[in-house]
This record gives sequence, C-alpha cells and structure tokens, in this order.
Amino acid sequence: VSLSTEHDFTSGSPQRAWLERTLKGVNRESTPWLVVAMHRPMYTRLLSPADQRISLHLQTELEPLFYKHEVNLVVAGHEHRYIRTHPVYKDINQ
Repeated sequence: VSLSTEHDFTSGSPQRAWLERTLKGVNRESTPWLVVAMHRPMYTRLLSPADQRISLHLQTELEPLFYKHEVNLVVAGHEHRYIRTHPVYKDINQ
C-alpha cells in the first residue's frame, strides 16, 4: 500500500477513506505481509521542529490505523540516511 504524506490523510479526507477501505480489504491469508510505503517517516530523530511536528501528526493520525490492521512494515523516506527499528507502537519498542 502506498500513500502520500504530502496530502491530506486525516479522518474524513478522500485519501484516508481509501486507505481505510484498502487496509480493511486485505485478505491476510493470501497476503500475509502488509507493507505500507510513504514519503515521510512516522518516527524521526531529526531535530527540525517542522519534521518533529509532521512525525507526531503521522503518529496521531495513522499509527492507530496501522496497528488495528496489523501492518507488518512501514517503509518511509525523506531522511537521507538509513534508520531501522524494532517494532514500535506509541514511540515504544515492542
């Protein structure tokens, strides 16, 4: 699943409605791994206030949805470096 973090993804937006339908419709028997790709990362270690604000907004708006639908992997860009983590939920390693 690929979505735009540069366009409205908040509740009630067309992209959010599409995302919710798409995640809900995934047949996990035929698609055991659910991967989401997006430009901006949900978690960042950049010190820029703007990047931190966007990261927190992604956590608030999308993380509960990804958790509910058991997304296995989120691949994000924006930062020009390599960062990986253990599974994270609400900024805590699981």
